Amino acid sequence: MSLHLFVKKIGILRIYQYVLFYSILLAYVLTGVDIFAEELNPIGKSYEVTCSYDGDENFKKLGFPYLPAKGNYHYQAYLPKAYGERTQDRFPILFVMSPGGNVNIGAFASILEQQELIGVGLQEARNGDWEPIIGNFLAAHDDAIVKFRVDEERKFTTGFSGGARGSSLFTQVRPGFAGLVLQGAGYWFDEGKYAYHKTPKGLRVFMIMGKEDSNKNETELAKQGIRGRGKFKLEIIEGGHSVSPLDKLLEAIQWVMLKEASELGSEAEPTATNSSSP
Repeated sequence: MSLHLFVKKIGILRIYQYVLFYSILLAYVLTGVDIFAEELNPIGKSYEVTCSYDGDENFKKLGFPYLPAKGNYHYQAYLPKAYGERTQDRFPILFVMSPGGNVNIGAFASILEQQELIGVGLQEARNGDWEPIIGNFLAAHDDAIVKFRVDEERKFTTGFSGGARGSSLFTQVRPGFAGLVLQGAGYWFDEGKYAYHKTPKGLRVFMIMGKEDSNKNETELAKQGIRGRGKFKLEIIEGGHSVSPLDKLLEAIQWVMLKEASELGSEAEPTATNSSSP
């Protein structure tokens, strides 16, 4: 190969690199999506993400009695197959908390795929002090919003027992939550009383409660507390204090994901079904 031809090919390659670089830069400016980071996110399987919270937000000034604990945290992420197929779309997101922590977000894969939800399972958030619970949520939330193509007006959250109480608080410390699924418990306690008065306007709340659940007395409190603030639905299932079956959780998530504006602020009557707890 002659020197002249070699130099010419190098020049064409350099032009191609420039075009590629500025195309990626333009895409980031227009969409806010980091294409390189996108390619590193596995699709259709769960994986762990390290995140951190180092904010200086004074939640006590906002009427919350707790401050988030700063530090490093983790969450499991799951991106549905549709996320990899529709690369220009933004997707709703579901945050999940367990009373024992270490949420296996892959256990919810069938729901996440069917509803085309990004899944986030909190790892350190568990029954105990509120400070690390809030810290884990804020770290995961703020990381996921930047890392993934999230529809920031369609955030959802769920949890069982203490996870339900934690999830109710999540809807109150970050904007954009459209729905909450409570499993086996009501809201978190704010200075000795349930924090229903802090429910974001228009929030859709679905409560699943076992017929023999020791927290069953909270159903009426939830119904009355959410009245006038959001839309509430209750379903009583067979069993005691246990995690909701996946089919019931799917129904609840489908309901809170409805977007009929005419329904927001109204109230549904409780329903009862005969189904078995796991």
